[in-house]
Amino acid sequence: MRVLFVAAALVVLAGCAGPRSAAVPPGCDALVFDLERGLLNGLAPTATPAEFKAQFPCSTGETEEGGPFNFGGGVFFLDHDFFAYTHRDYIEARTNFAGRVEPAVLNAPVAELEAAFGAPGREEDGARLYRTRYGCLRAETSETSGDTVVELGVHAQACADVIVPR
Repeated sequence: MRVLFVAAALVVLAGCAGPRSAAVPPGCDALVFDLERGLLNGLAPTATPAEFKAQFPCSTGETEEGGPFNFGGGVFFLDHDFFAYTHRDYIEARTNFAGRVEPAVLNAPVAELEAAFGAPGREEDGARLYRTRYGCLRAETSETSGDTVVELGVHAQACADVIVPR
């Protein structure tokens, strides 16, 4: 009985209790946008608004799911420059994203993006779309130079179905 109590105490102290991993605690201080897996701190673009707000308690606003604004609604994090468009199942990080992007292609030359992901499967209005196992990676370039990646979106849909938000 004593061994069981000690083991349970270690699990709780290690942060392993509950549905969240100890490596990805809720919050906005250690953001990691994983472009290979299509996840933001382990959360997929298919998560609900409630799941985004629980994982990231720093939201600055939201619009109604299925509503006429913001591509059908979502949860927004203006102070950290990322956005969860939950109705269309995508997460977007912009130039001033307050976290780490893996691989580090945000604010980088397009050549680095293409070194990591190859040639895009589709290009439209300054956006490059790359087929991924989770759906599609969308990379927007600077309107002035066209050579710098200024926005990234991970979409839980095929690139053919992604609407470029320009």
